[in-house]
Amino acid sequence: HWPLHQLVDVNKLRFSCAHNLPFHNFGQKLYPTSSQTTFDEVLKDTKADVALYAHVHHPLMRYTTSEQLVINPGSVGEPFCDWPGLHDDLRAEYCILECDEQGMPQVSFRKVSYDRQQEIKRAEKAGLPYLDLYSDQLYSGIVHTHDHDLLEKINEERGYLKDVLKYIEKLK
Repeated sequence: HWPLHQLVDVNKLRFSCAHNLPFHNFGQKLYPTSSQTTFDEVLKDTKADVALYAHVHHPLMRYTTSEQLVINPGSVGEPFCDWPGLHDDLRAEYCILECDEQGMPQVSFRKVSYDRQQEIKRAEKAGLPYLDLYSDQLYSGIVHTHDHDLLEKINEERGYLKDVLKYIEKLK
């Protein structure tokens, strides 16, 4: 029941915050190489100055046609880049925005190393499904979320589909 989109005022700036597009929580429309028209949709029909979104796990800063700012901070735990020279840098990514009474004087993209083995232990302790795929992704950067054949096989072997159906039934 959480909102897909929220407007937040910081000093004199208005931020549009959404996981993806303000009214569309899935898909790859905001992939960094998407068209300018797609990025204009992020702030369409808003009076926001800056859009913050996530979903595609790529740090990004660009402008709409109207010159509103669009920022993706990257991904703390699952950074992603297809380009071979950049693919292996799997440090956690984030962005720090500084706001003052005049505006936003600083946008700083950061990368930091973290203990992947400790992360896997936490995920294991929490009972994270697809732990082997998650572990592989943390070390290789290879994302399996769109490998439908592999996921279908794992879902069948591990009974994940039955678990989800049981959960949905409980919600009714």
